[in-house]
Amino acid sequence: MRVDIVLTAQSVKPESVRGKICVVIDVLRASTTIVTALANGCAAVFPTETPEEAREIARRWGALLGGEREGLRIEGFDLGNSPLEYVPEKVRGRMIAFTTTNGTRAMRACAASDALVIASFLNGREVTRLLQEKQKDTLIVCAGTRGEPSLEDIVCGGMLIDSLGAKGMPETERAVALWNEHRNNLAAMMKTDSLHGRTLVQLGFERDIDFAAGLNEFDMVPVRRGDAIVRREDHG
Repeated sequence: MRVDIVLTAQSVKPESVRGKICVVIDVLRASTTIVTALANGCAAVFPTETPEEAREIARRWGALLGGEREGLRIEGFDLGNSPLEYVPEKVRGRMIAFTTTNGTRAMRACAASDALVIASFLNGREVTRLLQEKQKDTLIVCAGTRGEPSLEDIVCGGMLIDSLGAKGMPETERAVALWNEHRNNLAAMMKTDSLHGRTLVQLGFERDIDFAAGLNEFDMVPVRRGDAIVRREDHG
């Protein structure tokens, strides 16, 4: 089992994901929000690249519209990209057509992979268990922010690599070092050292960061089924 990491969605090429499990991480905030939505009873999330695509899926399936541009809810959408919005009374039993600036594009970039897993700090332990069970070559895909690496994604990737005991590549070693440096102050790291985190604080989403920093809050793993992301137990 080989574990590699790429630091931005733009680094993903079809030939680099074939035959592998891809683990997509966008801590702030797409992967955190998808994990939360599915943990709170959402039936399925359809990741899309554009608002127009999301609207078409919503019309076809009667899905809610969720997502953001520039960190803010898209006009006319039911939900933004704050995990705190995806509470059971809003999402239980519903499908969501979802589009974000970085995270959903990273998921779509992994279309040629054998399997797709969504990870965050909230479900890292369960993702590790799945990967240990599968024992298959894995590519950890950090979504990044507009083509640039995001510290929080790399730290989360380092958490997974450390838990798996994977070693060898300079990128993986660096990710583990960053995890060990910040593991005891994740929220502070995101608020002060992450450019995207500082932007979210300025936009009024500091509570999202505190929530995203929670470790192993959910014992579940979102996985791909067809064009949707569902809870693993629903995947079969």
